[in-house]
Amino acid sequence: MKKSIYISLHQSGGIKQFSNYFIKKLKLEVYVFDRKLLLFFNFIKNTDKEFLIFDSNHWLIYLTIIFFPKKKIIIIMHDHKIRSPINLREAYIFYLYKLFKNKIEHVIAHSEEARKTIPSKSLTILEMPFHLPKLSKKIKLLFLGRMEGYKNVEFLNELFKDNDIKKYFHLIVAGSGKINKGLKQNLYKNESVSLINQWIDDELYDTLFQACDYLILPYKDLTETGLINVAGYYKKPLILSNLVGFKKHKNKEFAHFIDISSTNKSIDKMTEIANKSQDSYFKYAQNSFENYKASYNDWEAYKDELKLILQK
Repeated sequence: MKKSIYISLHQSGGIKQFSNYFIKKLKLEVYVFDRKLLLFFNFIKNTDKEFLIFDSNHWLIYLTIIFFPKKKIIIIMHDHKIRSPINLREAYIFYLYKLFKNKIEHVIAHSEEARKTIPSKSLTILEMPFHLPKLSKKIKLLFLGRMEGYKNVEFLNELFKDNDIKKYFHLIVAGSGKINKGLKQNLYKNESVSLINQWIDDELYDTLFQACDYLILPYKDLTETGLINVAGYYKKPLILSNLVGFKKHKNKEFAHFIDISSTNKSIDKMTEIANKSQDSYFKYAQNSFENYKASYNDWEAYKDELKLILQK
């Protein structure tokens, strides 16, 4: 590990949370990019570290390869494919990766699907380890995270037009990012929805998880998410969309699954969830916590595999 350094490029969001744990658990030296290019390149030029471990796929990697071709690059690839709807910036960075893939020493990804989507001369798949007031008598659902198209807030808007859903549930939508004006107005107008469209700091993050009964992730595309383990930390069960990426959790009994291709089927499933016994809820909550605890062991596997990569 002494001949490597971790390059932290993100200053917020899920990757930043992952980096905080990564640095703490693996006890690596770290360089935090503060958006000053000259300082970054000066650091890369003068560091005696043989391996540069980047926190994600980022355009700075490819400038590093061009100007410092002798440096050995390891990428932790959080997003192993281009999500739908297509983001041009994301697509461009994937294009750069494919252009320079033979110059990259090693890639670490968190999904078996990456074997099909990430061409690499050396690829390791690791499980991603964990990295964090009562509104009414209704069951409280929390949707948390930056507003992105693939996260499917539109589906929740449609779901909460139904009177049975509004009877049983209250939805909290929390996170920064731009929301379509019409969608934003609909969410604000719905008495069964609370919209918090802002950056969620640590204190509010904790408050929201303490207050909710379920974390709901109706994603229509997925690379990975650390929120499943965060929900486990707070002993919260989950409601997940029926994506392939979520199916590995189906037999663990800490999550319920909804068919996002059918609003009516989802309403039926949500009504079923609302009428489950208290014992059933606590069983799912405990299983969520057990899943979170198991994820802590993944850091040791992460550390061991990284040592092997560096030794090679």
